[in-house]
Amino acid sequence: MTRGNQRDRDRERAAARKPNAKGPQDGLTPEQRRERD
Repeated sequence: MTRGNQRDRDRERAAARKPNAKGPQDGLTPEQRRERD
């Protein structure tokens, strides 16, 4: 098992926990994401 694959699977699990997060940026800047969370 490779680390990269594990990272991708973990990202999918994280996306399942937060269904409204559509991607790495989600159309927001890091500052906006920090305030939203």
